[in-house]
Amino acid sequence: MKLTPRQQDVFTFVLCYQRENGYVPSLKDIQLFFNWKSRAAALWHMKALTEKGFISNANGRARAYRVLKKA
Repeated sequence: MKLTPRQQDVFTFVLCYQRENGYVPSLKDIQLFFNWKSRAAALWHMKALTEKGFISNANGRARAYRVLKKA
C-alpha cells in the first residue's frame, strides 16, 4: 500500500530516529517533532503505518514498534 505524504514524513522520521538512537520514537517524540497538539495524531499515523505493513507493534507496549519495510 502507498503512504500519504504525511505518513511518509512520519515513517521517515521513525527511520531516522531509530538509526540515531537505536530504538523507535515514542508517540510523544513524534508529537513534539511534528508540533501536533495531541498525541492522538501520532497514534493515528502509527496505526496507519502498522495497517499498511511498514511497522509492527508488539503487544501495544511503549516504543515496541518495529520497522518492517524501508521507504
